[in-house]
Amino acid sequence: MSSAADDWSFHDLSDDYAPARAVGARVSTYQSHSDPILSLTVWFAGAMPSNEAVDRVLRDCAAFAAARDSSRDVFLHASWLPSADAHYREFKTLFPYGRNYFLCFDARVRQIGVRKNGGKHFVQPWPADDVAALCRQAYAEHAPFPLDDYEDSEDVDSAENGLRADIVRWIWYGYHSPEEINRFVLERADDEDGIDIEVMRSFVATVLARKRAAEAGWPDKTDNDRLADAFSDLSDQGILAVQWAGDTLLEGFEVVNEQVAALDPDGDRYTGACFFHSQDMDSALYGQGLLLAFGHFHSDEPADYVAVGNRVCEALRQHGLQTEWNGSQRQRIALPIFCWQRRTPG
Repeated sequence: MSSAADDWSFHDLSDDYAPARAVGARVSTYQSHSDPILSLTVWFAGAMPSNEAVDRVLRDCAAFAAARDSSRDVFLHASWLPSADAHYREFKTLFPYGRNYFLCFDARVRQIGVRKNGGKHFVQPWPADDVAALCRQAYAEHAPFPLDDYEDSEDVDSAENGLRADIVRWIWYGYHSPEEINRFVLERADDEDGIDIEVMRSFVATVLARKRAAEAGWPDKTDNDRLADAFSDLSDQGILAVQWAGDTLLEGFEVVNEQVAALDPDGDRYTGACFFHSQDMDSALYGQGLLLAFGHFHSDEPADYVAVGNRVCEALRQHGLQTEWNGSQRQRIALPIFCWQRRTPG
């Protein structure tokens, strides 16, 4: 898709809607003078977006508009141009939900969902979700990022401060159950002096409660769910996809090599791999997107690396995740608007 900075063929378009701007799209608006209705058309240009990608941008734009003014209904549509500088007569209307359906925000019930043309209620099986669950933190005034949302205590020693920082990360990463985290606390207390176990257990409970409250407002299917589905498909297709592979890029490659040695000793199951590490998760929790590394197990040829990268991008896009990658083996694959929301197990 083209950049929002490109010159478009017609100029009554706004780049003031962050969810559209993030994918290089623009928005045209119409405010009804007789009814409290705002109509939005999101214009995509360049490569034809998938229905899943269109749906995602429309939902975020609906939530973005509702966050500004939730007193009016918002009706949303989508159009496509072959390029940003194409004549407007070349546009094509997109129907991600079918020709007789459209997305809207209903101010009365404060929900977003799909309606049939002329209908007054959301239809099934089209989902209707709470606005707060869909309005991304990156697009609105938001609470502090999860890793910053806890005060450092000046009256405790460095061992406790370090453990507090690790507890926050463990919980917000979303891979460990409460029981596992409390076990980690006990192990650290055995290894380091000056850690009050009961104080740390109380801190674990506080952070978990805050995350559980946040989870209640998350959509049914989060970006992390989509990522897990994409990684599962990749592993089935011969690309070993590993989540949380160590804490650095070097450790990530070591983890992947260890796993492929155990899972594919004959070397005929996996041709390549992709992964991310804990620093990548930190960046995602700070609203900076997620980076993925990738590689080929049996070749150093750039073309073979690029082939793996293309397969990874395709799997991610099939599950509704936007990717940015320049097609080079030297650049990692970016998911620029990835919202880290992995639920605590157990």
